[in-house]
Amino acid sequence: MDKRIKVRLRDRVRFETSAETENEYGEKETTWSEYLTCSAEVMPLSATERVVSGQEISEAHYTIRIRSNSANRSIHGLMRAVFDGQVLDISPPQKLSGRNQYIEFRAVQRSSDQ
Repeated sequence: MDKRIKVRLRDRVRFETSAETENEYGEKETTWSEYLTCSAEVMPLSATERVVSGQEISEAHYTIRIRSNSANRSIHGLMRAVFDGQVLDISPPQKLSGRNQYIEFRAVQRSSDQ
């Protein structure tokens, strides 16, 4: 049995890490900086919309697969991904079966309209 996973790394994804800084008024601000940009396969899974307290909230769920290497293995769930101009919250990575070639993330894009 051949259990190879066919992955098409056709998309570009930027992973960003956060840092807390203080502005000139002493308030804490979260700033995001680029950690890594790499080729990936981004697969849409599902999308939902609902109304909460009179506010429409939509969520789109994705799976992101990237090639495994030393820099990519240090991506964690406190980072975020930017794909096609959309900010995605990512979950901790999952290793795929095989020879540790790819890493997979679940990602959610959230938006709200008032």
